[in-house]
Amino acid sequence: MVEQETNRFADIVAAEEATKNLLVGWGISTMLIPFYLSFARQCYSITRKHAGSVAVEEICIRASAWETRGLDIYYLQVISNDIFSVDITSCT
Repeated sequence: MVEQETNRFADIVAAEEATKNLLVGWGISTMLIPFYLSFARQCYSITRKHAGSVAVEEICIRASAWETRGLDIYYLQVISNDIFSVDITSCT
């Protein structure tokens, strides 16, 4: 059980680092980075539980909520697609 948890922590860290690298490359304000990382963690959680159209719909819901809060939908789409391999362009 500890080994499984350790693997998950490593996966989460890798996803967050990849997300942060994208954000820094785009020049996103450090004030907004925690919110994009929160979206990435939500994507990670969704992709652990769901696949296919269900994952797309669930991530679309989260992306829409974050867009309403002021995050850029393009960046959310890229994070979802490049890091979690879930294309949400059809719903945004």
